This record gives sequence, C-alpha cells and structure tokens, in this order.
Amino acid sequence: MDFYFRPDLRRFILSDLPEMNLMVDHKDLVNAYVPLAGYINMLATLKRRSSILGDVPYLLGITGSVAAGKTVMSKTFSRIFAKIFKKNVDIISTDSFLKKNNELINEGIIDRKGFPESYRINDMMNFLKMARLGIKNLKVYEYSHDVYDVTDNLISIDSPEILIIDGINILFDFNVPVMPYNLMDFIIFIRSDEGCLERWYIKRFLDLVKNAGSESFYSRFVGMDEKTLKNIALNVWSNINLKNYRENIIKNIFRSNAIIEKRCDHSIESIYFRI
Repeated sequence: MDFYFRPDLRRFILSDLPEMNLMVDHKDLVNAYVPLAGYINMLATLKRRSSILGDVPYLLGITGSVAAGKTVMSKTFSRIFAKIFKKNVDIISTDSFLKKNNELINEGIIDRKGFPESYRINDMMNFLKMARLGIKNLKVYEYSHDVYDVTDNLISIDSPEILIIDGINILFDFNVPVMPYNLMDFIIFIRSDEGCLERWYIKRFLDLVKNAGSESFYSRFVGMDEKTLKNIALNVWSNINLKNYRENIIKNIFRSNAIIEKRCDHSIESIYFRI
C-alpha cells in the first residue's frame, strides 16, 4: 500500500511534530505513524459521512502484550489525528473495566489479573455499544498503573470523532454474544519477540518502583536491590503476563487489521495489513 503526501504536509510533519513531545522515533513518525494515521483518518471520515446514525465515532483498537507500548502508540496516534487531521480524539483503556483488586482477591483470581475472567466484560461491552452509537457524556473509572487498581476518578467520553481503545483484551474470547473486536472499526496489533517484551516489562517495573510515591502500590518494593527487583518482575512476567500473552493475546492476532512489528529498541520494523 502506498501513501502520498503533499509537500507542505511533509514539511509540517518535520517541523511541528517534535513540538508534540512524542516518545517515538522521528523516522517512525514520518514513515509509519503518519501514513497509517492518514489511512485510518480516511476510513473514519468515510464512515462518518456514510453513517445513517449521524456523527458516530470511529473505534480504533490498539492491542498487544503488556508493556508492548500500547499507551505510547495510542497517545502518538491521538496527537497526530488532532494536530494534522484536526480530529476530536479520546483514549480509553480497557484496564478501566478490570475488577477491583479486592474483588479479584475475594474471587481468588488476583494472580489471573488481565485474564478474561478478571474483567467486567458486560460493563465493557455496554460502554463500547453506547460509544459506537455516538451516545454523549459516557463515563468510566480510571485505572492507575501506579496504584495498580481501578480508581474512583471518572473519565468522560463525549462522542469523539475517533475513539482509541487501548487494551490487551480487545481480541479475547469472552462468554458474551458479541466480542469486543466485533465492535471495533480497525484494530492494530503490536508484535515483538517475547524476549523484547520481557525486557520492556522488567524495565517498566523498575521505573515504577523508582518513581513510586507513598501511595503507590510499588512503594512496598522501594529499597530492594536491583537484582531482587528484577527477579520479582521476571516471576510476574513468566507466571502471569507471558502465560496470558500466549493463551489469549498472540493466538488471536489474526483478528487484527494491521500488525506493527517492533524491534527491541521500540522502533518499527514493518507493518502488515490484513486484506
């Protein structure tokens, strides 16, 4: 697939995108993110013009393993849509639909956090259905990685032109009539080697401990030596996140519309489309 840009748009990208404070390589911005965003923007515009329901959002799902860079990619696309294509964009994380930690503990599945049974799937599906219909002023509870739980803070979603859904569970099979992926207009899967994913997860864990405040879930690990912290992170990765990745995430990659292959330095190696 070829993408074409007017010369003024390319100059705009080169001059203005660095000011957006994006945590991705500038070469990837110009050669991958912006062309793909342009393609998705075209699809979103066509949907909006042809919908009998009026101004309905385009639902863009971004999925992949824990620590694959879904949040950074979601924010990158959001800023590109807003800055270049002048779209009103919101981002929602499917972590907002996790059961609270105390509920997971009571059910004896705290070590299954992130697996299908740990989500309030009916609430998630109700939200996606209403969002797809363009219902205004939807609210969800915010999930905090620092607190490691769903908080009492509410996020408002008010019928954006593009709604980005960031989550590991977008392609999961749930015991519901309609799956989350059935309600998405376009799904991007971030894929990388398991060794890279493990490295990224351990680094994220160490960073969360390093920056932990007194209220942070990770404050309990402050003061431990780096070797101990890495062993804790590796244990969580191997017994929970890697297991979930193999059982529920990577096996459903065929349901995505585009696959972004990332190297271990997070740069983009290639993009594949499912036709």
